[in-house]
Amino acid sequence: MSAVLELRDVAFTYGRGVLATAAIGGLSLQVASGEIVGLVGPSGCGKTTILKLIAGLLQADTGSVLVNGSGSQGVHSDVGYIFQDPRLLPWRTVIDNVMLPLQVQRVSRPQARLTAERALQVVGLRDTEDRYPAELSGGMRQRVAIARALTYNPGILLMDEPFASLDALSRERLNMEMLGLRRATGKTMLFVTHSIPEAVLMGDRVLVLSQRPATVLHEVHVDLGPDRTPRTQDSPEFTRLTAAVREGLSYAGSYADGESEAG
Repeated sequence: MSAVLELRDVAFTYGRGVLATAAIGGLSLQVASGEIVGLVGPSGCGKTTILKLIAGLLQADTGSVLVNGSGSQGVHSDVGYIFQDPRLLPWRTVIDNVMLPLQVQRVSRPQARLTAERALQVVGLRDTEDRYPAELSGGMRQRVAIARALTYNPGILLMDEPFASLDALSRERLNMEMLGLRRATGKTMLFVTHSIPEAVLMGDRVLVLSQRPATVLHEVHVDLGPDRTPRTQDSPEFTRLTAAVREGLSYAGSYADGESEAG
């Protein structure tokens, strides 16, 4: 499969002079079309910065960030971004929250509503369109955020710990829903997590990042097949793979920084 995401020797620093903080240092990685790749690493090592560089929310100081083979000086139209916080507007209904990106793009209201309804159908929330965020559970609000990211049908989804605030059951359910979405649509996904089991359960590969400034320190290939379920976590191979990621994190100094296996 060809790479749809590629970072070539990328460096990025926040601030200048004595206040400068190097976040990314000479980082290179590739993500193939239809692949799910997990990013794990020490707190503050630059994981979120990597996603923002790919999305076009930040521009690299040096190196190249390529999406579908080309660079850009702005936000990439084929990239959807799902934040840890759903960031729903409390005064707008579910359907109006999901329609928001299309309204910004000046899509007609009838077409925007039809597209939003389809996105809600994909995440199993078609019957909640007239409710408000406060009436939904945490897991449902996150699914609304996923639907919003799907409205313009991006080929690539970036996810920044989108399930971290959820209870274990809701988190596991959404892991399965995202795997189902990949099977149904072939979307490419790059996600940040502090949970080793989540990284292995969802990922085709797991990249372990170093301390800041981040580089790729270790790579674990996950061969658990396409039809994963929560019970996949009970298999000996799953245990072996989580141990391999944990070992990589030990070299990154994660546990010394207070990282936990579950996030």
